[in-house]
Amino acid sequence: MSRTASFRFLWIGQTAANLGDVLYVVVIIAMIYGATGSAMLTALVPIVTMSTQLIGGFTAPLLIDRFRLTVLLWSTQLGKTLLFVLLTLNLDLFLHGGWLPLLYVLMALFSWLDSAANPARNAIVPRLVDPSRLVKVNGLLASTDQTVQLAGWALGGVLFVALGGTLSLWLCFVLHAAAALMMFGVRDPLPAEEQAADASNKSGLESVKEGWVFVWRSPLLRLVIVMDALEVLAEGVWIGAVVMVFVQEALGQGAQWFGFLNAGYMAGMLLGGMLVTAFSKWVEARMGLLLILGSIIYALLNVGFALNSTPWLALGICLLMGLPHQLKAVVQQTLFQTQVEARLLPKVFSVKLTVFYTGFALSSLMMSLLTDAVGVRFVYLLAAALVGVAAVVATSQWKLLKKASVSP
Repeated sequence: MSRTASFRFLWIGQTAANLGDVLYVVVIIAMIYGATGSAMLTALVPIVTMSTQLIGGFTAPLLIDRFRLTVLLWSTQLGKTLLFVLLTLNLDLFLHGGWLPLLYVLMALFSWLDSAANPARNAIVPRLVDPSRLVKVNGLLASTDQTVQLAGWALGGVLFVALGGTLSLWLCFVLHAAAALMMFGVRDPLPAEEQAADASNKSGLESVKEGWVFVWRSPLLRLVIVMDALEVLAEGVWIGAVVMVFVQEALGQGAQWFGFLNAGYMAGMLLGGMLVTAFSKWVEARMGLLLILGSIIYALLNVGFALNSTPWLALGICLLMGLPHQLKAVVQQTLFQTQVEARLLPKVFSVKLTVFYTGFALSSLMMSLLTDAVGVRFVYLLAAALVGVAAVVATSQWKLLKKASVSP
């Protein structure tokens, strides 16, 4: 089977899985709130998801050393499909029969499987496409992911009202079953013997440390991780609780504008991915420069958003903010894929995801507390400052970034 065919299977399968994931989150949140009426129990859904993915970031290297990436892709997807059967068949017991804690356990298992699948997907992409097409392919994947996010959140509520919770979850099962079938069609061109020989004599601690040590010893990857850590500390301003306060206090609008701003931000990210795909060659030649400019523009837009009181201008700023955000994400993804040897790439992506989940959890807590303590405009200015520091750090390493290209 050709690498192109394998990539198509991966792309279609991941799109189906992502849509199933978004619909599942929307439906399960609605069902837990409807059954319990508790905001706290409903808020446990993202907390359980994020916490498990953080833990999974440390356990993923153990699986990566013992299984081929293709095995991880189809086995994790098959595992999620079987969990959907268990969830849907016992839904009434989970919600009304005193089994609610077990529902959170199932959600944790979903997330743990994702924590192994995500670095596997990101790492296998450069094995399936030519280096000269990586930026274009990453832009395509980013655009697809954002389209699924936009469509999924919009469709989730409609399907829940039209079909009910049980039928909606069966639809999620169908999507995940289709994704599992697609993953069986992905073939890894890297010889199995090469992977097995490398993993044969490693202890568990060595497996977990290997990705972190590699990142620390690579000046370029270390720089990108530091930038990522600073910028993800700013991401907490975009959680629902903080955005809702901004909508009500800074813009003087109702809850519908919360949805408008989120949709605008996602639309901007979708547009950013499409532009990267369309102008991939231009982006390839300027990745280091675009990483710095993306951070500067994103920081300035955060300042404008924080000081603004006009709803339609806020929506426009959100749309514009999605562009540099997605551009930076694609550039960072491509830098990782081109600067790391195939054997280590999934572990390095596990490091990247662990930094993201840790930073986002801390940021969500910090920004929520500061919103109550000093006001919502301040936290957006603080977010701008954090991204600005990332831009300064990147600019100080311009010679290093200038050398960044599609070929290591």
